[in-house]
Amino acid sequence: MTDAPTSTDPTRIDTDLVARWDLKDPAKSAEREWVLALGDGSFAMGTVCSVMTRRYHAILTAALSAPVRRYVMLKGIDEKVTIGCSTWNISPMHFLDREWPATSTAGVVLERFVHSAGLCAWTWGLFSSGEKIATFVRTIEGGDREARVRVTYSCDVVGEVVVTPLLGMRDFHERNHPGTIEGSDLRIDVGGDEVFVTRDEGTLGLGTDGGFSLNRVDGVWKDFVYARDRERGQGWVEDLYSPFELRGSVGGGSDLVLRARAHGLTGVTDVDAGLVSRRARVSGMSGSALAVCGEGISDDAREAVVALATAADDFVVRREGSNPDGDGSGAMSVIAGYPWFSDWGRDTMIALEGLLLVTGRHEEALRVLLAFAGAMDHGLIPNRFDDAGGSAHYNTVDASLWFVHACARWSGWSGEELPDALIDACWGIVEAYFYGTINSIGVDQSDGLVSAGSASTQLTWMDALRDGVAFTPRHGKAVEINALWIRALRLTSRFVRAHDPVRARRLSEHADRALSSMTRLFVRGASGGLVDRLESAMGARGTVFEAIPEVRPNQVFAGSLEGIGFDEGIRRSIVVSVDEALWTAHGVRTLAPGAPGYCGHYTGTMTDRDRAYHNGTAWQWLLGPFHEAAMRAWGFDEGTRGRAIETFVGLARSMGERTIGSIAEICDAEPTDQGDGRAVQEDRGCPAQAWSVAEALRVLVMAVNPSGWAEDGYSL
Repeated sequence: MTDAPTSTDPTRIDTDLVARWDLKDPAKSAEREWVLALGDGSFAMGTVCSVMTRRYHAILTAALSAPVRRYVMLKGIDEKVTIGCSTWNISPMHFLDREWPATSTAGVVLERFVHSAGLCAWTWGLFSSGEKIATFVRTIEGGDREARVRVTYSCDVVGEVVVTPLLGMRDFHERNHPGTIEGSDLRIDVGGDEVFVTRDEGTLGLGTDGGFSLNRVDGVWKDFVYARDRERGQGWVEDLYSPFELRGSVGGGSDLVLRARAHGLTGVTDVDAGLVSRRARVSGMSGSALAVCGEGISDDAREAVVALATAADDFVVRREGSNPDGDGSGAMSVIAGYPWFSDWGRDTMIALEGLLLVTGRHEEALRVLLAFAGAMDHGLIPNRFDDAGGSAHYNTVDASLWFVHACARWSGWSGEELPDALIDACWGIVEAYFYGTINSIGVDQSDGLVSAGSASTQLTWMDALRDGVAFTPRHGKAVEINALWIRALRLTSRFVRAHDPVRARRLSEHADRALSSMTRLFVRGASGGLVDRLESAMGARGTVFEAIPEVRPNQVFAGSLEGIGFDEGIRRSIVVSVDEALWTAHGVRTLAPGAPGYCGHYTGTMTDRDRAYHNGTAWQWLLGPFHEAAMRAWGFDEGTRGRAIETFVGLARSMGERTIGSIAEICDAEPTDQGDGRAVQEDRGCPAQAWSVAEALRVLVMAVNPSGWAEDGYSL
């Protein structure tokens, strides 16, 4: 009996995630998404039932300048199979404006969906008059660090398959408005055993393995409806183009294969070689994380570590000019999330430890740090690299401070001293903050604290900005920025101590002064804990700073980051404050319920969503620093460790129930009644987010075995 492929290599540690819910539920199968990341910013993405609900869903979206300039090439595939006198439409992906389509159409029943490292597979039962006629399987496998996929069809009964590739050939943020794509827009060439389709900057190569015959159709498929885009208040109808259809026999031991790749790949490998290298890498990542956990790990925690380590590999990518053959050379980076984020400095530095250090990929972590250090300007690392391949953006106050933190964590895990280039970068950051840099970032000499921005800027991680409106203005002296500042001062003091002890002593004194100011100005905010920020305003004698006592999660970093220096009572009050007002099992709220501006659900137009983004909406990644702060405040006792393990095992288990194989960016602050007695905090935002996965893995491993945890390099 033909079935979806599963792990057959007994040396593999990574896991196959099988959907843990009824696949016949139409709403769930259309809402649940999967991502296959290809290691260079390219990816495949869709829903379990193959209905395209976003402009970003595609079988191949290629990064033309890795990992950015992403271009939708092979958008979808229409598939029909004929056995005897019966024909089945396999995937109901072409539909007009109506309710969620069922996962069974005309006798096609989705029986199984599997997501594994580099692979997605669907198993359908084909029925006629209530009798099962055949089992049909589609498998999509991805290349490793290059824009290449292979789609394979198999069946346990001999039949004919008709496959029609549907092309987008556009920037991945855009769509082909109805009437804007025609055959005349594309150039079609034949070379060897491939057909090349070119539009604008992108060229897609399509080829086959097996007995496909190619028939030109040159047709436009109209009015694809993207329900998720419509929900978000975006354009939601698109036309796609098909240059040909492929016909061939399947079954009786014969599979049919469609190959798709971005033309012009360098260091080309085939998909099989890519799967081998990826699975070996993922196996090594899981093994490294489990080694840190030690012998006492439970089966549930072990399963969670393996699933999270497997997901972690999706976000690590090569940058243009690096060597895709993996010889240790070239720049590396981290994609913040799929489908729409590029590589962001803040996200990369926060996620680095969970993605690359806990998992043993220390050399690649160093290459990430060096890539960002090499892009420094104004004493800042980039907030993000431009998705269109343009100049980097530097509108951030915290990314550079997280960079200093990440350098210390790399040294601790690797056991090596920092290269001079990274020490110089850390000193350059501290110096820029002392003397002042762009976006009004600088130290207030009256108290030694960092101030930044204005009412119209968004320099912290709470950065929603639309049409000139900053929905969570945090200008002035933000609590987590100054916790990070104290840590950066203490760490940089250690980095330079060996060759400049005088400078090191001064940095340490500055850190003590900043801590004293924070204790005086931030402690005893609303609900205990710390105030969120000191906001700048004009007073009679110039600029004054007023305490904003909103209960927000940013204070938690003052308890989770090592070496800040707050006493145990303050650190415990931080945890209690966040726990009572903000903690949920799926994420930490960004504002306490009942506060002015609180939003319980992340829904509506893009403006509505931006308003809610950091004003209630819960973030999964914040569970990491919250539980770390709790464990540190109570000395890693059994209670705080057990609660952390329970949280992250539950979050990892949701990877088979929500986004398949990953963890989303955010979820609603308040649950929604499902109509069946359940209330669920719905996932929102980006379906697969780097720091959500990284922080879950990092703090789960820490909770399982804190004694095996790497101390900072240049210990505080």
